[in-house]
Amino acid sequence: MDIARHRIDYEGAIFEPVLNLAYRRSEENNPNNTSQVLSRGNLLTYEDESEVHEASVGGAMYYGGDWRLSMSRNSSKNNIIETLREYDTEWESEVRLSLRQPLLRGFGTESTLANLQLAKLDQQTSHNQFRRDVMDLIALTVTEYWRLHGTLKVKQSLEASIQLMEKNLQILNERFLVGEAAELEIMQTRRHLMERQLELEGAKHAIHRSQRQIMLLLNTENTLASRMNFMTVEDDIPDPLAGMSVREQLEYAREHIPDFKLAGAQYDRADVELKRLANGAKPQLDLVVSSWRRYLDDERIGSDAFSDDFSSWQVGLEFSTPLLGGQRQKKEVAIAQLEKQQAAFDLATLQRSTELNIQLKRETLDLLNRQLAISHRSVANQQLILADAQQLFLAGESETRTVLEEEMELVRQQRLNISRSIEVKLAQIELNGITGAITERYFPDFEQVLSRELPTRFDFN
Repeated sequence: MDIARHRIDYEGAIFEPVLNLAYRRSEENNPNNTSQVLSRGNLLTYEDESEVHEASVGGAMYYGGDWRLSMSRNSSKNNIIETLREYDTEWESEVRLSLRQPLLRGFGTESTLANLQLAKLDQQTSHNQFRRDVMDLIALTVTEYWRLHGTLKVKQSLEASIQLMEKNLQILNERFLVGEAAELEIMQTRRHLMERQLELEGAKHAIHRSQRQIMLLLNTENTLASRMNFMTVEDDIPDPLAGMSVREQLEYAREHIPDFKLAGAQYDRADVELKRLANGAKPQLDLVVSSWRRYLDDERIGSDAFSDDFSSWQVGLEFSTPLLGGQRQKKEVAIAQLEKQQAAFDLATLQRSTELNIQLKRETLDLLNRQLAISHRSVANQQLILADAQQLFLAGESETRTVLEEEMELVRQQRLNISRSIEVKLAQIELNGITGAITERYFPDFEQVLSRELPTRFDFN
């Protein structure tokens, strides 16, 4: 973005006037030929010492023209002046104002401001590419957060399962001592317990890995990340898209997602290029105006420099055009027109695809929410079944195998429920990403922070 900002400053300086200064001194000592002897007062040689002092300032004009104001003061000391005059040095001074204004090719801001407009579009493109990168980073971080949340829920489920198995194993050992339980039941329960313990260790490793990944995404030092052991919360941040229709979410996306801004900038770039090339395909017709005043002897440039005495002026037109109508320029314009049409097509395609994606994500989210509601009820029902099986086991009216089977079923359903719950969260993140609501939801100050460094809108005039 810094490069784009410097380029804007560079292109914006096209109207900066340029100062030119020059000084030259020369000496001549040449023999005169016959005709020169006759024209130079019968002098056999020509001796001259001259000095030239020049100063000018000029630059570009808003509508494509150029201007130049120059002043010169020249001195000449030679033997001709000494022969014909009572002095040996003459001074010649001039003030000149020159203007060249294109009337066809090069006229208008399509030429003079094209590079500045492109530089501003480049800055806007860099800005929105950065916004897109940040939005992707936020989505990735939030996605990892909810995956961590799901793994923590699995860990809690496994810990509850292990606690139940340890309790039942203790009861079985007590019953085994009095001959009320078979050793096979103890071995089966212990095997089930060890399986859950192995799964718990895997869950702990996954939790640690997710925590480190989140800290890395947040650009936190590895040493700090290795010491952090943070948890997650069940409640999510309110969704700014809640209650919006598909059309409203599409309009929200047009205002917030960088892809629309990038496609719009690409269209604007194609339009600027087309106007510049169309202008360059015109014939060259320039209005050339010049006015000056000269005076001799030892006069000074002062308040009378622009008086009517010894004033001259010149005005004219200069015209040029390719003999065959400018075939190359016409092809460039045709290519630019096609590029503009392609940019418009890409923008329209982006809008249609975004609307379709919003509809699909909304339908997916609705389906996942319905499945999650059913899953909640299924888990609650299985918890009741396991509780009844546990009560029968404690009363000695049921075998351990029944408790193990119901517990395995509960863990399976809990994992499915957790998985569906995370799928709902991830679907919401995807919808937020498609519409650009990801930053408003999880980084509400994002645009304000960026606006301190870089404008989001530009005035080309």
